[in-house]
Amino acid sequence: MEILKSRMLVFLSIFFAALMFTLLMIRPFIPKFLSETYGYGDFEIGLFGSISFAGSVILGILLGKLGDKLGKSYSLAISMSIYSVSILILLTSGGCSLLALSAFLSGVSYISWSLMSAIIGPLAPESARARWISVPQTISMAVSFMAPYVGGILYGLWAPLPFIVTIVSCITMAVIALCKMKL
Repeated sequence: MEILKSRMLVFLSIFFAALMFTLLMIRPFIPKFLSETYGYGDFEIGLFGSISFAGSVILGILLGKLGDKLGKSYSLAISMSIYSVSILILLTSGGCSLLALSAFLSGVSYISWSLMSAIIGPLAPESARARWISVPQTISMAVSFMAPYVGGILYGLWAPLPFIVTIVSCITMAVIALCKMKL
């Protein structure tokens, strides 16, 4: 298949698969962590979820503008850094105000699909653009179906462990995005 001969597309497919795996590994465990660790109930957890989606709207617009000015890889690196900070706040503070800030900042995790398309789209030849975008997305989802399972194993060992792994992975991927992608 001609499309897989592109080294950049193969790299981006692997990179985004790792990124999506990391983001999806902890997502199902955030409500459980909030409940078990800080004692929050369904109402508060639902409110944090709504705040997270508000963050995705506002931060998505801001990071899109930043990506247009400074480059898409820079925007992606910033989003991964912000997500790391949000998870760090989640792990270290049980206060409602700080957890609301964490939830808002965690909204950046929802814009990764858009950034993936924005990064890959311009690299593709016009005649194959849809396939170029669909390959990394398909690979990302194929790999990520195992993410919650791995997250569950890590959570079972020690509740903060999958969150710590996510922080380290996101920081690593932010550095890779800045150093390797230059887009």
